[in-house]
This record gives sequence, structure tokens and C-alpha cells, in this order.
Amino acid sequence: DGLALLENCAHEIRTLAYVLHPPGLDETGLAGAIRLYAAGFGERTGIATRVELPGDLDRLEETAELVLFRVVQECLGNIHRHAHSPTASVRLRQEAAVVELEIRDEGGGIPAQILDGKPGPHVGLGVGIRGMRERLRQLGGRLTIDSSPHGTTVRAIVPRQSGQA
Repeated sequence: DGLALLENCAHEIRTLAYVLHPPGLDETGLAGAIRLYAAGFGERTGIATRVELPGDLDRLEETAELVLFRVVQECLGNIHRHAHSPTASVRLRQEAAVVELEIRDEGGGIPAQILDGKPGPHVGLGVGIRGMRERLRQLGGRLTIDSSPHGTTVRAIVPRQSGQA
């Protein structure tokens, strides 16, 4: 029993280390890290996950890549925990001035009081949304959320920085 507990703890520590800073982000950049994370998410949850990434995505500034990756983690986690959606999709587009990340689901939507950040029976929820907004704001970006009883679309938009690789 002790050995099984130790093996489980080691697995949990590796998982936590991966979540805190996925090695693929440094090695393959944002596109590779998203692709790998989404594949694992689909396997773990059974949610059909589609990923659409440009083949020629430029590397972004390290902080921007990490923030966008965190948005993917938060959104997919929310889809799994709250949306009850059979599907999830992640799409990344780059334009001359901005990079746009879009995550969609076909779940039941987000209650308006969570989107608005108003107190109510959902106190304590929506921390992830506030965190995503704050991280993006620090980069000069923004977060938009469109939600209905038929699904939610989250868009994270960050400006492309001069001098990016």
C-alpha cells in the first residue's frame, strides 16, 4: 500500500509540475504545447477536442505564450468541470498586429452573474475569468466571452510585440 501511495504521489507531482510550466512550451512553442495539452485533455476527459493552429505560427514573447497557454488550460478545465459539453475546440490565429485564441464549447453556458463578477449564490466562482482578464490586460490584451445556453466562446487577444522571434 505504501509503494502504491508513493507512486501515486510521484505521478501527482509530475502532473503538477507539467501544469505549472509545461516543458513543451519552451521546446515547441505555443502551438506544440496547445496541441499536446488538448490531446491529453481529450484522452483524460472523453471530450472530443479539436485544435486548429496555423502551420506558420511565429514564436511569441515568452510571457505572451505562457499567458495564452494558461487561458487554454483554464478554459478547457472549465469546460470539463462546468459546461457538460461533449466537445471543445481551440483555434489560434495570428495577424499582423494581434494573436487571437478562441476556445468554444457546446455546453450550458456561463451564468450572467459570473460573467459580470456580481456577488450572488455563485460566490467564489469566476476567479479563473478574473485571472485570465488580468493576465491579458498586463500584456495589453483583452478577454471576451460570449455565452448562451447553447455554448460558450472565449476569445483572448494579445498584441504582437515588436522584436518577437
